[in-house]
Amino acid sequence: MTRWQTDTDFRVISKLLLTIAILFSSWFLPPFSHFWAWLDIKGFLLLNSWIRESDVWQSFWGIGNCPITDWMYDIVMAGFFIHYIFNEKGKRGYRFAQFFSALILVSCVLMFVNRHLFSTILDIPRLSPSNVIEGCVRLSQEIHWMHIKDSSGHCYPGDHGTTILLFCSSVHFLAGRKRGLFALFCSIPFLLPRLIVGAHWLTDVIMGSFLIALLYQAIFYYTPIFAMLADSLYAGGARIGSLFKQGKVKEQVYE
Repeated sequence: MTRWQTDTDFRVISKLLLTIAILFSSWFLPPFSHFWAWLDIKGFLLLNSWIRESDVWQSFWGIGNCPITDWMYDIVMAGFFIHYIFNEKGKRGYRFAQFFSALILVSCVLMFVNRHLFSTILDIPRLSPSNVIEGCVRLSQEIHWMHIKDSSGHCYPGDHGTTILLFCSSVHFLAGRKRGLFALFCSIPFLLPRLIVGAHWLTDVIMGSFLIALLYQAIFYYTPIFAMLADSLYAGGARIGSLFKQGKVKEQVYE
């Protein structure tokens, strides 16, 4: 039984696609393109200045670029979805199916869009700020007791920012606007490290990760695709549970 978006919401989809078109075109059309270029440079200089003087601050943001911090963010993501799943007792089964559906779709976007389309097919060359701005602080040269990725030759759009914004989009759609905004607020400390050390420009996030997240919502959440996937997983899980219970009953009868 369908419990979510069953029809294509063309009104919302149109707004999302229009937002994507306006933002992306402004990246190339003057005078807006000059603003984005200015924002990239000034934004990086400001963020990178945070780690210029303090060794403690350098270590803090250096750790923020380590895999252990990504695992911590996975725990944060899990916390939001666990709260969503168990918040209403009678809907836990279907909400778990929704969570698993979102996990599948986010993984597909990261695999086929970020890592295949952009990295393999388009192969867009774009130097990260640390490779462009002279005199910036390179944490990989300041801290030698951990591996820090602070440069890239193909920094657009960025897997890390896309993962975070796809997660926030999912929380926003499933749990509501307030929890979505709270998820975004909690995600900022995990989004900043790549920007501070110079692995990504601000527009990698705004014109890359953010626009991918909007397109993701338009395609999957405001069409029946997400509901159909969740319904299928829920029905399959219910069927497996039914077969498991039948097997248990038969074992008791034979005993």
